[in-house]
Amino acid sequence: MRHRDVGSAGGAEGPRCIDVDETFVHESVIGSIFGSHVDRLATVGPHDAVIPRISGQAYITEISQVGLDLADQFPTGYGLSDIWPTNSREESGIPP
Repeated sequence: MRHRDVGSAGGAEGPRCIDVDETFVHESVIGSIFGSHVDRLATVGPHDAVIPRISGQAYITEISQVGLDLADQFPTGYGLSDIWPTNSREESGIPP
C-alpha cells in the first residue's frame, strides 16, 4: 500500500471520497497506520453503500459498563438550568 493524499477536512480542497478500487493509507501522529480500500459499490435497501477493506492494528484502551437507574430524576442527563437555583443572583450569593 502506498500513502495517497485524498485531502483533509481542514485542507484547501476539503475531503473527498475514495474511489472504487482505490487505496488510502492514513498514518496518525503517533505512527499508527490504517489502510482502507473500496472493493465495490453496493446497495443496502434504498441506500448507496460500499464494500470496504480495512487494515491496521488497534488496542483496547478501556472496557466499561454503563447502567441505567430507573429512579434517576434526569435519565437523559441535565443542563445547568435544571440544577441551578431559581432565586435571584443576590439571594443565591452569586456575585454580579
